Amino acid sequence: MLIFLPLIIYGLTRTHVGCTFEEFERIESDDKVHIAKILLSNCGATTDWGTTVAVSYQQDEEILHFSLKGKPETNQLKLTWEENGSLTISNIDFEKLMYLRKDHTIVKVNYQLSSNSTPKHL
Repeated sequence: MLIFLPLIIYGLTRTHVGCTFEEFERIESDDKVHIAKILLSNCGATTDWGTTVAVSYQQDEEILHFSLKGKPETNQLKLTWEENGSLTISNIDFEKLMYLRKDHTIVKVNYQLSSNSTPKHL
């Protein structure tokens, strides 16, 4: 039983058990190597809807980079692939921030706050 425990914990962490994700928007990088997605996340009745941004290689597992409270149509995030291959996520309302990944293993990610958001230290 103990031998399987680390595998179960690893699996739960990687799949975000209890949450479902529905694709709202998808954009490919100019070189067609990476995909950035805005996802509607639902983690159950006791949590608010969420907007999640995930990045992946074409067929690989997605890496979650960023989550806000509220539905995508309310948050109105904008994803832009830059000429240097980095991804810019703009129109971020810092007050709604739930998750931010600072280490970017797939692509460099730039974050831009919305004009009415109050900057805070991360």
